[in-house]
Amino acid sequence: MTEPSTKRDAAVLNIAANVRSALAWKNIKERAAAAQIGMTQPAMSRRLNGEVPFDGADLVLLADLIGITPGHLVDGEPWPRVMPAA
Repeated sequence: MTEPSTKRDAAVLNIAANVRSALAWKNIKERAAAAQIGMTQPAMSRRLNGEVPFDGADLVLLADLIGITPGHLVDGEPWPRVMPAA
């Protein structure tokens, strides 16, 4: 039996935290973000809680919605100094 990788778990939790932070930064609610990228609210909630990892396509869609790069969500790149127009 293979044990879960703590590095992967940490990465999943880090990305979830970055997404939560970015959504809060743009004042985008979880339900609205889920709807915008074609995901149910419960599925988004599981990802934001780190129970299920975001896939690459979800991160690209979320980054586009928020107005940042996927790197901001994955690596926690520094936030833009000026908030993109909504």
